[in-house]
Amino acid sequence: MLKKKTLCLVMIVRNESKVIRRCLDRVKDHIDYWVIVDTGSTDNTPEIIQEVLKSVPGELHREKWINFGVNRTQSLQYAKNKADYLLLCDADEQILFSEQFNTALLEKDKYLISYIGANDYSVPYLIKGDLDWKYVGVTHEYLDCDGTVTQEKITSVNILDLKDGGFKQEKYQRDIALLEEGLQQEPNNSRYKFYLANSYRDIENYEKAAYWYQKRIDDGGWKEEVTCAYENLGNCYEKLARGEAALSTWLKGYDYNPTRLECLYQAIRFLRLQDNVRLGYQLGLAALKIPYPVNDILFIKKSVYEFWIYYEMSICSYYTDDYQLGYDCCKKVLFNQPNSTILKVTLNNLRFYKRKAANDSPENIKKLIDILTEYLKNNQDENAKNTLSFLITLLKNY
Repeated sequence: MLKKKTLCLVMIVRNESKVIRRCLDRVKDHIDYWVIVDTGSTDNTPEIIQEVLKSVPGELHREKWINFGVNRTQSLQYAKNKADYLLLCDADEQILFSEQFNTALLEKDKYLISYIGANDYSVPYLIKGDLDWKYVGVTHEYLDCDGTVTQEKITSVNILDLKDGGFKQEKYQRDIALLEEGLQQEPNNSRYKFYLANSYRDIENYEKAAYWYQKRIDDGGWKEEVTCAYENLGNCYEKLARGEAALSTWLKGYDYNPTRLECLYQAIRFLRLQDNVRLGYQLGLAALKIPYPVNDILFIKKSVYEFWIYYEMSICSYYTDDYQLGYDCCKKVLFNQPNSTILKVTLNNLRFYKRKAANDSPENIKKLIDILTEYLKNNQDENAKNTLSFLITLLKNY
C-alpha cells in the first residue's frame, strides 16, 4: 500500500485580513504543516493566521519586504524538509481539492496546477519539500531548481483566483516600478518585458503596452509567451484604432504558432466586424481544425476554443451560404453554455438554420428544445418561440 505524503502550506502575505481566512479554511484539513512569511502587515493578518491554523503545527515568520523573488524564496527556505511536498498559494486564491486527490500517488518533483477561469494556465504549486527551490524575478517570478526536475500536470487539484487580495489594490503600479527597475539591472530579461507590457495594458496605457509587447516578440524564446504577446499586441493596436496593424499582428501571430487559436480568432472577429465575412469564413475553416492545446500552460483562452470561434463562424457561415456549418456552429455555442448575451444572439441566429435540424439526431434536437424552453422562461422573444415551435413539431414527426 502506498504511503500518504505530508503537505506543508507555504505562503507570503501582507495585509490580507479580508481574504486570508477564506483561503486557509480551504486548505487546513489537507495540510500537515504550514510556513507563512508576513512581509509587513499593518492589519491583523498574522492573528487570523494563528487563529485559523491553531490546530495545525506551523511557523509564522516576519521579514522585510524586498521583492517577490526574494521573499518567496525566503518562504521556501523556511519550509524546506518540513513535509514531503510544499503546497504554494496566494491569500486571495483558493485551492480546490477533488475527491480524487491522493498524496500517496505523488512522486514527481513538481506538479502543475491549473487555474479555473477565462484563461487556462498552470503553475507549479505542488513541489517536493527536500529540494533547493528558489524564485527568480522581482515580480511575476518563476520557480527554479538546480538540476533536472520531473513534472506533470495534476488534475485533482485546481486554483480559484478571486483577485481581491489586499496587496493587489496597488498591484499594477507596483509591478511597473519593480519591472522597470528590474530591466535596468537586466535589460535582456524577456519575461520582465512581457509582464511590463501586461501591466501597462491593465492600466490602459496601450501605447507603452504595445511598445513592450513588440520588444518581447523581438526577443523570441518561449513560444507560448511570444504567442500571447502577438495576440495582446494586436489587441492594443485595436484599442488604439490601428485596425490594419492589429489584423497584421494577429495574422503574424497565427503564422508564428498555428497550434494556438487565439490570434486567428481575433483576426476572424475583426474581419467580421469590418463586414469582410467571406475572408473571415475562409480563415474560420482553418481555425475549426485547431484542437485545444492540452500540453500548453500559458494563458489559454478556453472560451475561444469552446464557443467564441463557433459564434463567429455561426455568423460568417450565413453570409457565405454554408447553412449546415452555421447550424452546427450554433449548436456548439449553445451546448457549451455561453454567457447570456451570446446565448440570446445565437438563439436568434438559430432561426436562419433551423431547417437543417431535420438532418440532426433526436438527441440534439431535444437539447436545443431544452435550451430554448429554459431561455423563454425569463425572456419574451418571438423569434425564439417560433424556433422552439418548429423544433417541437420536427421532433414529434421524427
